[in-house]
Amino acid sequence: MATQPRLARFCANGFLPKNIREGARGDDIGLTSYRAFDYKFPIDRSIKSGDEMARFQTAKKAPPPLPAELRDAAIALFAEFGYAATGIREIARRTGLSSAAMYHYLRSKQDLLFELMYDSMQDQFSVARAALESAQDPQGRVTALARSHVLLTASRRLETLVTENEVRSLTGENRQEITALRDEYAALWRAAISDGVAQGIFGVADVKLASFAAIEMCTSVSRWYSPQGPLTPEEISQTYAGFVLDMLRGGGAVSATNKTVDQQKGKAGKSGRVKPPAD
Repeated sequence: MATQPRLARFCANGFLPKNIREGARGDDIGLTSYRAFDYKFPIDRSIKSGDEMARFQTAKKAPPPLPAELRDAAIALFAEFGYAATGIREIARRTGLSSAAMYHYLRSKQDLLFELMYDSMQDQFSVARAALESAQDPQGRVTALARSHVLLTASRRLETLVTENEVRSLTGENRQEITALRDEYAALWRAAISDGVAQGIFGVADVKLASFAAIEMCTSVSRWYSPQGPLTPEEISQTYAGFVLDMLRGGGAVSATNKTVDQQKGKAGKSGRVKPPAD
């Protein structure tokens, strides 16, 4: 799981002005009126003014990281019953915490959902970028993206179900930020597919639509995969990468149709009559 502190994320994503991130004096930027997601940044020991230090010392700090058992309980319940049908009390009971103790780690159930999705997207980015480092051409990049996506999905099946099904439950800025992250991830696929089209490797007319289809195909593993099944995640990832490449080349459906016709030709014998393949 991603471990970057939530407050640090706000800084890294540009929600805090540069002069705050670099330790500027509070009165240089109107500190008394500045807020970021209702979290005030921790005490900056480089500030010397007593009045400014007093304001920092009374500032509210960001909540501590979510315990693993809380995260796992929330993911399991959201996946099974849905975000809307799961309350803080149910999550608290699953973790053995009191409802009051839950709010030590989060402000609201909406905050929790955002946290889970944000961390999931960050992990997906990390895995995808690591896989792309060894890919040399568009075909290799698509293969790396497909395999890494399937492997991560298989290892975090419930988490993937939540991140896919509950975007609709996010509100306001939370939805905007997660949607932007999803679009940024899809851009990795679009870039690889677009380069493949430009080089004559792929034959799709709509790169954006093709990227959506490829991502959805790989994500669908979360709906049926079981560790008790006959195929390993590695085997599934290899097979799905082949499916994606066939789709992008435009040859998968044609090859299947030709194979069917060839088989029927063999059965037709001397008459030479061939029944068209069924729709």
